[in-house]
Amino acid sequence: MKQLSILHNLHYEVKRLRMIPAQAQIVADYIRYVSSYVVEHNSPEAQIRKLEQIFIDMKDEPLPESREEFENRAVLYHILMDLEEFLIMKRRFVNGLNEKQRERYWKDEKTDKEAAKR
Repeated sequence: MKQLSILHNLHYEVKRLRMIPAQAQIVADYIRYVSSYVVEHNSPEAQIRKLEQIFIDMKDEPLPESREEFENRAVLYHILMDLEEFLIMKRRFVNGLNEKQRERYWKDEKTDKEAAKR
């Protein structure tokens, strides 16, 4: 439910954009990348690392030249922060599983994939 709430907030944030700064392409590419990993059986470590690198890279971007650009880039940054929260929540879930739950959780994924092949 918490992840669903974050996704709802992301939708709202995207609707708040009034102009599309160049950095929007970076965010869009990351959303496309991470969307293939938004599945029940995924530990999001690689997606978190990639997002951390995006935050680092964005610090090297030139500062906004107008108030409108500043506001829209702030929205993009907030979107990335929401995505980070989404992924951290997923990691907490996975890390919170005990050994028996983890075995069953990941085993079900293998069983699902095998069934899909048939």
